[in-house]
Amino acid sequence: MAIGGINERTECQSALKSYSSSHMAKLTSSVLTLTKLSNQDTPLEVGEAPMPTAGPNKLVVRNAAIAINPLGCHMQKSGVFIQQWPAIFGCDVAGEVHEVGTETLGRFKKGDRIIGHAINLVSGRPRDAAFALYSVVPADKAAILPDAISFTDGLVVPFALEASVCALSLKQPGIATPGVATPTLGLPYPSLDSVATSKILIVYGGSSSVGSMTTQLATAAGLKVISIASGRNFDLSKT
Repeated sequence: MAIGGINERTECQSALKSYSSSHMAKLTSSVLTLTKLSNQDTPLEVGEAPMPTAGPNKLVVRNAAIAINPLGCHMQKSGVFIQQWPAIFGCDVAGEVHEVGTETLGRFKKGDRIIGHAINLVSGRPRDAAFALYSVVPADKAAILPDAISFTDGLVVPFALEASVCALSLKQPGIATPGVATPTLGLPYPSLDSVATSKILIVYGGSSSVGSMTTQLATAAGLKVISIASGRNFDLSKT
């Protein structure tokens, strides 16, 4: 299983300090493994886990790649957003469907290559996290990954896309995680036939995964976007 994606940062890799090559060997050699945190400000631990099952509108995914997000560093250090111990991290998965639950409307079958957004931040359930060989993902937060796109490239999409859509288009406030409200700009939805508006959106961190996704979605919604990024990422922010 690979770890990566545009989400990752050098300091994040250092903070998640249990990811040595020996631990990764354990992850890829066993079918029932996960990486957990037993308490805040401690190293992550690799261990065994019960095999999850797919409930209604759920998929069990055999992960080929997971993303390290900066949020994981803060969770490891301070315990923020963690609802129970031991805690399992990770929001982005890419892999193959291992089991399909009911009520998925025939969208997926076993063996499909997919990307998905794991919802452990909301549910607090370890099985809903990404840092495991098998994860449970809601079918409505998953998408087929074309063969031409690698797992590590596709991995950057799920969390960044949902964060961007929620920030831009939600009409009513919601709950992002327990105690954290979802921002609501209430902007038009993206469209291939968008109509230009007079609205201007400034995106800080425009070259990040969320920033670049927000730029694309806002542009497709008819907004003029000013993206703030470093000089070395200027060309990326313009595309």
